[in-house]
Amino acid sequence: MGPGHKTLTRDELVDWLRLIGTESIGPITFKQLLAKHSSAKGSIQALLNSGSKYNVPTTDLVERQLLAAERDGIRAIPSVKLTIRNSCAKSTMPRQSYG
Repeated sequence: MGPGHKTLTRDELVDWLRLIGTESIGPITFKQLLAKHSSAKGSIQALLNSGSKYNVPTTDLVERQLLAAERDGIRAIPSVKLTIRNSCAKSTMPRQSYG
């Protein structure tokens, strides 16, 4: 595997998919949570213990989705490499003035 790729156990992969499948967790927050909590499992626990209402997919749901994908020949390739180019990061929307 190339840079940014990591070999995960089945349980780690399920946790990664649960974390990235959580509403309002995008790629940047995902990477930040992994850096802060060292694992997707630790990140999920932190979210659940935060008092906020995160809708984290269940292990059972993700396992079923993963099995269905694998039956169709789909293989997950985990990666935390995240590159945002300046041209993409800048908004093309006009700024609003409030006052």
